[in-house]
Amino acid sequence: MPRGRPLTAEDDARIRALHAGGKGRNQIAKATGFALGTVTKALKRLQLPLDREEPRHAIEARRVDLAVRRQALAASLLGDAERLREQLWTPYRVFAFDRENGYVDRVLDEPPAGEKLALIRACGMGIDKSLRLLEVDRDGEMDAARSMLGRLSEAIVGALREDES
Repeated sequence: MPRGRPLTAEDDARIRALHAGGKGRNQIAKATGFALGTVTKALKRLQLPLDREEPRHAIEARRVDLAVRRQALAASLLGDAERLREQLWTPYRVFAFDRENGYVDRVLDEPPAGEKLALIRACGMGIDKSLRLLEVDRDGEMDAARSMLGRLSEAIVGALREDES
């Protein structure tokens, strides 16, 4: 469609029909050839609701998908930490090259102290990171609870003010 021309009654009717058919702003703009801003203004002028529910559902679905992935990753990190911890008490092969570049190795009952320290640190990091991933979801739950409590508090205050008047 050419730019700059005012919308006609036929354009309005087509926008209404597409909107009534469940099309969102982007779909209406694509079907009519009008810019998204033009369609948005037309919907407002025609007092038709702007489609906001579909993006909300998509955002919520993405949030849930990411929470599931964070939980799976947290579980994997805990599994990694468990495997690292098990290595603290398993036989450990040490090796070196002597002065003539000959290979020498020996199996110890368990890792030496320095290796145990490295394993414990790596194990602790895995646990810490897994807990941080889970905190993200708990923080979101806390924000939702705070928001709900805030709305409840505002409603109670509003009801009290109405009773006082």
